[in-house]
Amino acid sequence: MLFTRDRAGHHARPCLFWETTYVAFDAILGGQFLIFPNWIVLTYLLAGVWLFHRQVLREESFLEGHYGAEYAAYCQRVRRYL
Repeated sequence: MLFTRDRAGHHARPCLFWETTYVAFDAILGGQFLIFPNWIVLTYLLAGVWLFHRQVLREESFLEGHYGAEYAAYCQRVRRYL
């Protein structure tokens, strides 16, 4: 069964923790760029954001394969990040 609510009763994806973690990593990389604004850190930031998003897409692909139409319908109701 696909869990659609968190402990507070709000709609949540099963891997909401991981996606929120990826958003936090992106924020950390963005903060590093604000502290050290140069092309090396910018490249690091862009690569990190791209890799984290790619991982989220891979996790969603697995979950859709595992849960099928139930997960696809669920994705229509719930946002991907935050």
